[in-house]
Amino acid sequence: MSNANWTVKKVDESDPMALYEKYEGVAHEPQPVYIQVDHDQQEIRTFIEAEVGTSRTIFGDNVEQFAIPAGAMPAFVNKLMAEIKEALESGEWDSDALGLYQEFVPADDTNQAVWDCEEYFDSDTHLAMLADEGKTIEDVRADIESHAGSDMAFLGVEGYLEQLEKEAAEDAA
Repeated sequence: MSNANWTVKKVDESDPMALYEKYEGVAHEPQPVYIQVDHDQQEIRTFIEAEVGTSRTIFGDNVEQFAIPAGAMPAFVNKLMAEIKEALESGEWDSDALGLYQEFVPADDTNQAVWDCEEYFDSDTHLAMLADEGKTIEDVRADIESHAGSDMAFLGVEGYLEQLEKEAAEDAA
């Protein structure tokens, strides 16, 4: 279906958490995130599944959706939706959303915006800062904050810092 009237509902690029939702104490993983192509509304948008467990959300027959990583960079997702819009408007859309998706999503994590501190940082580096360089836990916090910005956010900062303090004290004893 070729049509020049498709709209894209962009994700707020100033909020790295825009595509991340996790219900603490209820879910072990973040909620699934999708890009939806609504042929009836001629709209391309993102959608965070609100249900915990099995998805019960039902859409019309003319809505295609495919999963994207929870916490993906909003700018990356906006670019991907613009590419989908271009394919739809040029008549090149063949309902193979996964194939199109795989063309634009790299195999690495370069487009991930939300990270757990323990997964992103090497704790040995931060422990060395505390032990060898005479830095404080506030210096480590500043290092973490220097990596965050308008396109990246970290989860579990306080727990990570507490664990580092504990390990640093054990190493010093």
